[in-house]
Amino acid sequence: MNTSTKTKFAIGAALSGAAIFGAVVSGLSSAEQNTAQPSRTNFSELEETEIKTIIREYLDEHPEVVFQALQNYQVREREILEENLREGARENLVSLIDESTAFVGGADPDKAEIVVVELFDYHCSACKVASAEVQNVVESDEDVKVIFRDLPFLAPESEFAAQASLAAREQDNYVDFHFDMMNYEGLLTKDRVQSFAEKNGLDFAALEIAAKSEDIANTLIKNQELAMSLDPRLRTPLFVIATKDGSHVDVMAGFHEIIFREKLEQAKAAFRN
Repeated sequence: MNTSTKTKFAIGAALSGAAIFGAVVSGLSSAEQNTAQPSRTNFSELEETEIKTIIREYLDEHPEVVFQALQNYQVREREILEENLREGARENLVSLIDESTAFVGGADPDKAEIVVVELFDYHCSACKVASAEVQNVVESDEDVKVIFRDLPFLAPESEFAAQASLAAREQDNYVDFHFDMMNYEGLLTKDRVQSFAEKNGLDFAALEIAAKSEDIANTLIKNQELAMSLDPRLRTPLFVIATKDGSHVDVMAGFHEIIFREKLEQAKAAFRN
């Protein structure tokens, strides 16, 4: 292979590999950072210098290549993450949809054949964005039930908010209390939680006692274990969208309203078929 052919081949490989921007940067700088190491390529030192110069010049003239590469890389990383989460959700579906360790909401939960499991934190901004659509499903979609799983980790106050919401199940007034806290934009201090509890007719003294129960502590530990089994890097929100019999299992990391609705329709179609 002559120098010209090698150079063209190297540029093509480098630019196609620019989907991983770090690889390009590493390729440009590795020799500079560690000149003591022998070259691991089939190119001479002069050829490598020429290739790096051409790549630098190309990226200077076409910076959009870098942005596109980063976008492509992020898409692929997201696809890999979601496939891993999907597999984890399949393996842990029985625990995820266990109604004894979470609140279950819906227009007709006993009838619903589609299950949406939401792992959330009350201080998660994306969870708050998702809140209106989740509430709409809970209130109006008889085919779907939502299983709420608290995963408090973003702030110390998240834990008490989670404990209080789980304790509200005993007073049969979870839904309004949950969405009031989820839709609040500030820090959910104990005083703020109390104000939402009292607004919704909850006995806060009883709620506070129940919030510290061993059952609720164990539920939150179980949720943490479930999250770790899905992906140790998992962040909220995570939605698991499945048929009740487990024949169809899908996930959505983060929230996008259109994608969320599409995944719900796909689950319904899978159940009908």
